Amino acid sequence: MNTCIVSSFASALSYISTKPHHEYIKKAADRLAELAKSLEGKDIQVCLNQIRGVMEAYVPSIARYTKANVHRKKRKKNVFVKNQLFELMLPFPTLVVPIGSDGSVSHAVTVVDDLIFDSTQKYALKLGPQSLDWVCGECGCRTLGLVVWFQHPLKGKKTGIFSDLPVNNWMDGTFEPPARSK
Repeated sequence: MNTCIVSSFASALSYISTKPHHEYIKKAADRLAELAKSLEGKDIQVCLNQIRGVMEAYVPSIARYTKANVHRKKRKKNVFVKNQLFELMLPFPTLVVPIGSDGSVSHAVTVVDDLIFDSTQKYALKLGPQSLDWVCGECGCRTLGLVVWFQHPLKGKKTGIFSDLPVNNWMDGTFEPPARSK
């Protein structure tokens, strides 16, 4: 699962780097793509630390992250549900670990705007319940596990303020999931 976290995040950054005034993000995407294979089998926190380090170096305007759906010491738990993911459409990279209806947790994706970046797919998926169900496999997606969104700047780093609005990439309401390879 940890390789898919870093790979999907790198794909999402590549997408963001195509937007006007965000070409500098391409360097972060390239660096994460290089790191992805070396993080295979590592703890999820190690992967998040690597992502954060790359973001601090290349994209300080959104380098800090917020976690949701995990217990925190002496603090109230942030809760982020599926409907929020579909309604908010964040322009920032948001890591999502979906939990299948059977309780399985085996994959992670990154969401930006109305797109889901899945490391197993060549193209982005449309953000919606059908896509998350497809990502989880035959059992479908019951809820969201860990959700991490990068949208806070480092203190004192005001370079390249990231103030984009979400982009709607889908004009119609249709969904055609990709064919599963056997």
